[in-house]
Amino acid sequence: MVGYLDSKGVKWTSLDPIRMGYASESSPPVIVWIGVVPGSLTGEKGVEVATHCRGILSTHNVDIHVEIRESMVIHSAGPKMYKPVPTSNPTTLAREPFSTALGLPICAEDTPSIEGTGGFFISDPLNPGNIYLVTARHVLFDPDKEPNELYQHRNSSQRRRNVLLFGDAAIEKHIMAIKSEINGKHITIDHLERRLDYAEQQGIEDAEAERDQVLPQLEKERKAIGALEKFHADVSKDWKQQENRILGHIIISPPLDVGEEGFVENWAVIKIDDSKIDLTNFVGNVIDLGTTISVGNFTVWMDPHRANPPLFEYPGNRLLKFSGTISDEEMWRPSSKTLKRDNDLMVIKRGYASDLTIGRLNTARSFTRVSFNGQPGQTSKGVAILLRNYKANAFSNPGDSGSAVIDGKGRLAGLLTGGAGANEEFDCSYVTSIDFILKRMLEYGIEANLYPSLG
Repeated sequence: MVGYLDSKGVKWTSLDPIRMGYASESSPPVIVWIGVVPGSLTGEKGVEVATHCRGILSTHNVDIHVEIRESMVIHSAGPKMYKPVPTSNPTTLAREPFSTALGLPICAEDTPSIEGTGGFFISDPLNPGNIYLVTARHVLFDPDKEPNELYQHRNSSQRRRNVLLFGDAAIEKHIMAIKSEINGKHITIDHLERRLDYAEQQGIEDAEAERDQVLPQLEKERKAIGALEKFHADVSKDWKQQENRILGHIIISPPLDVGEEGFVENWAVIKIDDSKIDLTNFVGNVIDLGTTISVGNFTVWMDPHRANPPLFEYPGNRLLKFSGTISDEEMWRPSSKTLKRDNDLMVIKRGYASDLTIGRLNTARSFTRVSFNGQPGQTSKGVAILLRNYKANAFSNPGDSGSAVIDGKGRLAGLLTGGAGANEEFDCSYVTSIDFILKRMLEYGIEANLYPSLG
């Protein structure tokens, strides 16, 4: 039957011998259910296929009915990702890496020890209803071990190259980080209780002032422990197994090469599984500004020259939305539209390795040369991101490749693809421009929409 179905080009998805009948029947009849891709067979063709398949069974002295149904075999991919929650939620920090905001920690299922970051979401009008994630190719294909050739997933019969949310070591590390946050809350509670004990030994006025301040904090910390412990249990149960962390599969990634414009072609597109994202949790292309950098500091860092009114406004829900792109011409010839003071163009990214960072986009082109397998690579150009100032940490570290880089207005500059430095931290990070990436996607038949939605 399989040979016949394949020879006729039937897009079958499953063959199931089952009994089907009424509950009162002692022995319901046996049928063979043939699942086919919805809409792939006409009624007339379906009757022809079912009749022929029953004939095949009859020649082997098997007298059972054959029925055709429309169905898809879907890989079970475990829990849905989370929607970002308000700052008041005690699980905000722990939940962020599992949310649909950008900065997703990802890796190929085949190489869970090589981790990077999911850059930005797109949709494609030629394939409505699907959401895709763009990242750097070398996050998913080890350039020192895999052939440098075009990868395309063309049909459902082809083996999927799955992408995971979190590698094995990374998920363990994050679960431990949640536990650490819980332990920190217990330490805080112990300290607050000692403050109350000490206050009782003071004068009435001082004791009352301490109680007014400490008691609400105690209540808040105790509630936080309850919420974090539940979240820790949910993550441990739902996300530790690899099969539960399958985010989607790679649909296309061109070989690493230097294009006509001089940029390295270093991108890949992942189709997100429907089980991970839906209308209830998808927030589009946003970067969660988190809770680790205060609103005041973040605003000042985004606008270091304070002579004029600030150009960056911190969003009330912490989610900085995409709002257009920065063209190549504008990046290298800054205009009054950019967030700049004295030629500064401040940009941000959220990456797996170094989390949320701010840097300065260099408005002069850089040139790089990356070696693979001990051989010098081609010279290519890139957009360089420098440290925010001499005291700041690196803009990116290994593991941040694939991150989206945007300015304070939410305009996308490009995809972070590497960095350079004399030690383990980069003092210079490199971005492939969004103009180049969108153009190349279009040449491969992907009309990328940077404002995808499921509505």
